[in-house]
Amino acid sequence: MSNSNLECINEYIESHYQGGLIGISILVDFCQQPMWKIYSAIKTLESQGKVKIVTRYFCPESHPIPNDNVPFCPACDLRYSEVDIVTIVYINPIVNQQVNYSK
Repeated sequence: MSNSNLECINEYIESHYQGGLIGISILVDFCQQPMWKIYSAIKTLESQGKVKIVTRYFCPESHPIPNDNVPFCPACDLRYSEVDIVTIVYINPIVNQQVNYSK
């Protein structure tokens, strides 16, 4: 695991985070790293209790699907193929602790 990716995510949180969820694609752009490297870094941060990974699902019509309903969309009243479901990954920094994200 490259500490530079952890440091970059830490830098983003310290300089840009104003609350809410952070899209993994924002971190990919900010850190100029492939998604798999950023995802690996946030998995490390999650295992350290510094962030929480939040996954959201949407049907092809852009309706949110509750995690326990996937792949059934209640708004469409349809069951979709798993390949048609849009998955978006966010992180939620744990900010109620004094945390150094780069370690």
